[in-house]
Amino acid sequence: MTKFFPRFASAKITVLLAGAALALPAFVSAISFELRSAAFFPINDRVQKIYGHAWPDYQIEVALPLCSCVDLFANGEYFNKKGHLHENCHGHSRLEAINFSTGLTGHHCFCSCWQVYAGLGVLLGEINLKDHTRCHGSSSQDKFAVGGVLKTGIHYFISQNIFVDLFADYQYQPVRFHHRTVDVGGVKIGVGLGVRL
Repeated sequence: MTKFFPRFASAKITVLLAGAALALPAFVSAISFELRSAAFFPINDRVQKIYGHAWPDYQIEVALPLCSCVDLFANGEYFNKKGHLHENCHGHSRLEAINFSTGLTGHHCFCSCWQVYAGLGVLLGEINLKDHTRCHGSSSQDKFAVGGVLKTGIHYFISQNIFVDLFADYQYQPVRFHHRTVDVGGVKIGVGLGVRL
């Protein structure tokens, strides 16, 4: 995944993931795992102009029940998007990110198979921007970004332990590039497949 991926083994992300891993054994009897795929729609006009209005997003999510109606979630995602620069000097750009979010979701079952949920969490990410133009050559920036995520969705349980997740999430993630702050967040609409142990 290019030379960018090893740089994500920064102390900040490593410590957070290690802490989450150490906490898992206490909850392992009730943990759920989910693979999620979504269409990501950036909300910033500049991001849309360079990288397009939508692209695929892939996630892994773990949820730990704290009580009968509240879960602690941890979510990891990666995306890599190429774009074209149109201002001043033409060129191309690549935006790569690994994000980790964690927070709480509340859920309500309104029949044996359906469960609606909503949640709020903090988002931490490593963002890499690589630009190449005819006028200025190549440049690369790595940024650590802090933001937030609002989660909504509905679970449909195919069986007692297997579920489909239809979700719509909003992500706020401001990053400062070239003396300007850009929100690289947006709306994610997708589907997940999960198992509850």
